[in-house]
Amino acid sequence: MEPAKEAFAHDDVVFETEVTSPAAECYWFKDGEFLEPSDKHEIISDGLLRKLIVHDCAPEDKGRYGCAMDDERKTFSDLSIEGEFESSLSSALLPI
Repeated sequence: MEPAKEAFAHDDVVFETEVTSPAAECYWFKDGEFLEPSDKHEIISDGLLRKLIVHDCAPEDKGRYGCAMDDERKTFSDLSIEGEFESSLSSALLPI
């Protein structure tokens, strides 16, 4: 995996790593917390490639992502997010 990635608001980001066997299992995590497949986090196994796609990036997606096969075989990447995010509060305010 690349040591660092940068994304803009609402981008999809792909983390990718290669394993030694098509049957190898790996686990994805963010800031030490295990990630499960969801609408936000798509996990893909394709031959020797393992991918994590973070959809629709927002400020809370910033952090350290990792992929591990076991305690000794791990790889990490830091994600930073740039760009404008519209607050639901500010969009609800009307001009005076």
